Amino acid sequence: MGNTVEILICSAREDERFLNMLLTALAGPLKPLQQKKLVSLWHQRDTSPGGFIEQEFQSHLQNAKIILLLISSDFMSMDFCDGHDMQRLMRQHKAGEVRVIPILLRETYWETAPFGMLQPLPDNGQAVNSWGNKDRAFLNTAKGVKKIVDEFLSLPPTEPGTRNGGNSMTEDLSRPHTSDQQPSSTNAEQPRTEPNESDVQPAPEPYNGMANYWGVIVGVGEYEDSAYAPLPTCREDAKALARQLTSCGYGSNHIRLLVDGGKDKDPFIRQLMGDNSRLSKPTKGNIIETLETVAKRTKPEDLLLFYHTGHGCQEKQESYLVSYDGRSQALQHTAVPIAIIKDIMHKAPAQKKVIILDACRADVTSNSMRAPQPMPLAFIERVFEQAKGLVILTSCGAEENSYVWEEKRRSVFTYYLLQALQNGNADFNGKDRISANDLYHYIRNGVTRWATLNNRFQDPCINVDGQGDIVVAYYLPEPLISASNTLSPAKYAPVVSAPRVNALSWRELEAITIQGEHYVFEHATVRETPIGDDRATLREARVRHVRTNHLLQLKQAHIVDQTGDAIILQKILKREYQMLAELAENGPLDFPSLFSLLNPEKEPDFTFAYTLVDGTTLAQAFRESNGMRDESSIKHLLQSALPLCETLSVLHKKGWSHRRLSLDSIVLFQEQYFRVLDVGLAARKPAKGEILDQYRLAPEQDKKNSDIEAKPGPATDIYQLGRILYRLLTGRTYSSGALLHFHNKAVSPQLDETIIRAVARQPTERWPDMEAFSTALRQSME
Repeated sequence: MGNTVEILICSAREDERFLNMLLTALAGPLKPLQQKKLVSLWHQRDTSPGGFIEQEFQSHLQNAKIILLLISSDFMSMDFCDGHDMQRLMRQHKAGEVRVIPILLRETYWETAPFGMLQPLPDNGQAVNSWGNKDRAFLNTAKGVKKIVDEFLSLPPTEPGTRNGGNSMTEDLSRPHTSDQQPSSTNAEQPRTEPNESDVQPAPEPYNGMANYWGVIVGVGEYEDSAYAPLPTCREDAKALARQLTSCGYGSNHIRLLVDGGKDKDPFIRQLMGDNSRLSKPTKGNIIETLETVAKRTKPEDLLLFYHTGHGCQEKQESYLVSYDGRSQALQHTAVPIAIIKDIMHKAPAQKKVIILDACRADVTSNSMRAPQPMPLAFIERVFEQAKGLVILTSCGAEENSYVWEEKRRSVFTYYLLQALQNGNADFNGKDRISANDLYHYIRNGVTRWATLNNRFQDPCINVDGQGDIVVAYYLPEPLISASNTLSPAKYAPVVSAPRVNALSWRELEAITIQGEHYVFEHATVRETPIGDDRATLREARVRHVRTNHLLQLKQAHIVDQTGDAIILQKILKREYQMLAELAENGPLDFPSLFSLLNPEKEPDFTFAYTLVDGTTLAQAFRESNGMRDESSIKHLLQSALPLCETLSVLHKKGWSHRRLSLDSIVLFQEQYFRVLDVGLAARKPAKGEILDQYRLAPEQDKKNSDIEAKPGPATDIYQLGRILYRLLTGRTYSSGALLHFHNKAVSPQLDETIIRAVARQPTERWPDMEAFSTALRQSME
């Protein structure tokens, strides 16, 4: 083909009409180039008469420089989308050897495909069939293709996909970028180190089709001004975050790390800092110049993240980030104004921009006169004002501090930020990527729980003005198993369209398909309970994604006949689904997050799924326990239970209750606090012949207790939680009237009275609400 740029078009047979429209649109800009034999196009329907389709396709696949993928639901169902050919193409694309361009024809879920990170055409990201004028959509697409063709034609023929021996995917940020422009007046006071000739980098390369994630990470641990207390954890927090981001879609050559402390022993950290230690020190001049340099290199399709950990201050009408060389008596001239950071971010070509500030740092045990003051309300207001187009996440709210977790040697905020990014922990619905809201909710849940357990106040804040819920990180989880080697496709069953009367039992299935993704059953968790007259079955099971290890809990009302018991079961299950849906509007809190299924309410067998968090159930964690025998253990147990009280209180204020609390339905999450596995099947009708565990049953739930008129409700949860605490504190099951102190001398009289009131036989004699019970537990620790 010589130096001809070959374009290969890949599409589904069902999209023939769209293919013809695309070819018509491409004819305008490309026909002159085709006549000069500078460009050629090939599609499978162009196979020579009598030729072998696959053989010709492979030949063109080897020669093509530009590959157009016509995306639709039919195309996504083709084996080509995730086969070896596609994997090879993506490697070549990343190396700059070819360009893979998705063209969105019809709406479909394509973001998790190997090419899901690529910027599609049309350039507004809307599928062609959603445009009012499809000719205009294809014209937009043709212009985008022509732009890529022109870039290829302008490259030296001996090095396709590169310019001047460079490659935008491997552009080096380990050295400072320089510009002919004079420094801005805001930096005039700062001394600059003039770069030598080897420090100067070539101009950024044209966009290669892959969205890049860029990060400027700043950690200030020491200050020249002794008025600021040293914060050594800040330096280590910044290093840890920079390292973590390289596993989350941020190339190491797209990250600049600015920390004090001199040359690091870790060669990887040195790579992120660059060779010149003076330029990697977090001074005002270096912070601003580095952010400006990186911002200018971004493309519209990219994401730019700025993270700063250290002291933050407010003076007059401006908020400042205190740099290494900041002076408390001259903040205006020596510290970094938040306004400048936002201005640089606003001017960056990248359309997705994130600022994360772990400022106003404080040591939990610090009594130093130099300890920082709480974050002023004016500081927060200045950070969030004029922030349109930015996602801004701060470590605490107004009049609060950002604390250090001494045992972890991390800022509490950054500890949970790192946890959120690791293994996709903040990915609440298994999409292999983490959005800004995912990140915020995960961090906020962890930080506020830590603050509650340590009698502190710290509540992270977020502002997403004009950005929406953007993806801030990707992760690559390790596969659990090889689906091709382990799973039997014959045993797959679509969860939303399962056969009815003769349906396979879930115990007979190896895996199940949910929204086109395969999940493996954990058979030990499968429960199938006949309800009432055997006309319905409650199915419950835990399943694990074959590739990401993401856990889901499935619940299904399997209906054989629409009789009374079947209808009741279906209503109960739908109520639980609706409860979770409503709770989700307030953020995940400590409730399970619903996992989207396809029209779950329209299927004959009502099914829904929610995410599960790995944790040890209380039954497992305290199996060998004989109770808490010292004051420290008792206090830690009660601190772990307090967040669960808050969770149940939220449920009660909405008019709901759990009613099924037990050692098996609560997990010890992150070894810190109790968390419910689900919200329970409220008032579930017992199965035929089922004997309910009396340990779980409150007196008002037993119909034999005719003297109790109250119905199960919030008081039931107080009773069940009281029995759980009794069991954990004493190692024994509660029996009427048995004081805790009789079994455990370490239990104080006040705590004894608190628990005994919670397990009173009559609901009216218990604590009036969960908040009152929680307050009493907290007071018993004082």
